[in-house]
Amino acid sequence: MINDIKLKEDKNKLISNKLQNFICEAVNSLMTINQLELEYIVYKLLKSKKVPMTKLEIIDRLYFLKEIKIENLELILNYYNFIHMGKAGYYYSEEEKSIENNIFNIIYKIKYIEGIDICTLVCNLLSKMGKPLSVHEIEFYLDTIIKIDEEELIEIMSNCNDFKLVGYNTYALSKWDKYKEIIYDFNIDINRVKKHSNITRRNWEIFKMYELNTEKTTYQKIGQQYSITRERVRQIVGKVKRKVRHHIYKKQFEKYIYFVDGLIIKNGLLCLDYEKHIIQLKEVFGDHDIVEAINLLNFIYDKLIIIDNKYCYQKDKYYRIVNYLDYLVEKLGESFVGIKELNSIYDELRVQKWREKELIKLLINKDSRFHIDKVGNTCYFTKESFDRYCILYSIFNKIDEPVHYSIVMEEYTDIIGEDTNPRLILSYLDRRKDLFVRTFTGTYALREWGYDEHVFTIDLVIELLEEKQCVMHYSDIYEFIKDKTQSKKQTVYTLMQFDDRIASLGCGYYGLTSQVEKNSANLKYYSNIVAEDNKRRLGYLLGKSINKYGNTTITYRVTEIMFNSYCIKIPKVFNIELNKDIHLFDCRYNRYYCKFYETENNLYGINSFFKQNEIEEGEIIILEIISTNVIRIFKKEEYKKKYKTFDSKKYEKYVDILVDRDDEIIEIVDLESLIKFGLKYGFVHYEDLKKVDISSKYDDLFELMADLDERGVRFK
Repeated sequence: MINDIKLKEDKNKLISNKLQNFICEAVNSLMTINQLELEYIVYKLLKSKKVPMTKLEIIDRLYFLKEIKIENLELILNYYNFIHMGKAGYYYSEEEKSIENNIFNIIYKIKYIEGIDICTLVCNLLSKMGKPLSVHEIEFYLDTIIKIDEEELIEIMSNCNDFKLVGYNTYALSKWDKYKEIIYDFNIDINRVKKHSNITRRNWEIFKMYELNTEKTTYQKIGQQYSITRERVRQIVGKVKRKVRHHIYKKQFEKYIYFVDGLIIKNGLLCLDYEKHIIQLKEVFGDHDIVEAINLLNFIYDKLIIIDNKYCYQKDKYYRIVNYLDYLVEKLGESFVGIKELNSIYDELRVQKWREKELIKLLINKDSRFHIDKVGNTCYFTKESFDRYCILYSIFNKIDEPVHYSIVMEEYTDIIGEDTNPRLILSYLDRRKDLFVRTFTGTYALREWGYDEHVFTIDLVIELLEEKQCVMHYSDIYEFIKDKTQSKKQTVYTLMQFDDRIASLGCGYYGLTSQVEKNSANLKYYSNIVAEDNKRRLGYLLGKSINKYGNTTITYRVTEIMFNSYCIKIPKVFNIELNKDIHLFDCRYNRYYCKFYETENNLYGINSFFKQNEIEEGEIIILEIISTNVIRIFKKEEYKKKYKTFDSKKYEKYVDILVDRDDEIIEIVDLESLIKFGLKYGFVHYEDLKKVDISSKYDDLFELMADLDERGVRFK
């Protein structure tokens, strides 16, 4: 047992000693590695790797180094010939470096040399490249070592005898004999072409008029000017075309194309009414007409385009913009309007210079499918001509929810930059029901969002009356539509009063004017008998018809109003002509003397019949109009079982029932006298409504008017 313990202790001690030795060796190795040159470590790392490594991956693998200077690492990666750079990163290779890799190699080597000037740097760069470079290319390569702008670089190289100009802003070493220094003289070059190709002055002028002038002239007009035929003009133009485009002379104008192309690259585009650009062009084209000169170059090479006789631009870039605009429209798909920020358009077209951006805005504004807002930051476009409806559509897209038309109008004004009439906006929104939908009064949304269309309150009333095909009390009408509108009951009542499509039949009953006029002989009434404590809602009129004897009959349900008002209303819309003095007969030929007031359509004296026959509230009675001064009245059962044809010759034989003819004059001084006056005469004046205090019985004037209306009282 003791021996086993001793063996175990010896084993642990051996492991501990080995671990201590390993740690010491590792520390010594790290100390040794950190004393090595960074170049050697990078060399060993890349040589051992089979795949390229990025700079970040290299730094990550060198985690054991105390410190890595990024600048030193970049110099190492670009300095040594065995380190190459590809798309995937840096890798080890013993092959010769590519030109691009080698240029950076040279530049980083030069960086070790102190006190070297720019001319020397450029000389070394051109020597290694073995060909002329543009100022832009030279500036790009030198950027690694020194920051210098193109204008400063041009000035330095122009004053240095080591270089010569061999193209527009393109330099070669002076000792290179195969590159000749360029001399620009447009007039001399044109005259040389005309002389060598035997183009006469007249033929050149004809060619210019048709091909080069700002405003092109037709064959017909040119022929008239030179007294030659149209066909002859065509032949001359064609002949000069072939000579100018001959490859021998074409080469002569190549330097001018490079010159103009270089100016466009530098400035974004050439503005032909901008003094600085004109001066630059005059240095080469002299007193020659600039537009004609550019048109000639474009005629020969077809690389340039003049827009609105103001801008000169590269044709391929111009069509790239045009095609891009077409692409935006095609990408719309099923959408009606597209929206894109101008800065996004500039980025996608890789345009940075402000003059080029202005040209893009010009081309967009010339395209009828596009519109730029007043602020100038947002571009809207559609498949066809961009109009007011497209603007409205884009506004809703931007807001992205149903909105009141007043807010839409504000946005619309901001976009077009002009004040707009609110009614115009409403008419636009209502006119294009395929695009916009009214979700509530004054609130609209895009139809594609799936919102249900809002119906005006009065239209809801019309729809209800058309559906029911009967006359209804306004309280019942409101109960049916209240969940579909936010209008209050008072608003519904007021709207019905002023709509010609709706006819008032008195006592709060309304029907469609068209139905009442068409079926005045047979009208049905919607009767909604409600709780006992709401007597005012016990249906009043139940119907109107013509019986088999040709007499008009009106069916009523007796209400408390009839008892309180001492009258019954015969709606004006029925067009029943009655005299003021009316003889009312029951089925037993008892006669009741009544008065009919045409202005209010009220038949007074009905209470005598009610008392005589013990009529109660809720019973059904029927009036039969015999003539202008004779009316018969029945209970419902009497009309069904005891009806007999009225014999007008016998009615005088029957017993008269005396009627109380109280002709007292009522003076309106309070609420009670106002109601009494209304019930007696069937109307009250609006001014009287405002005179009296109604707070003891009614919450507001509307409640009083509704109560009087149900009692058959009208307003004047």
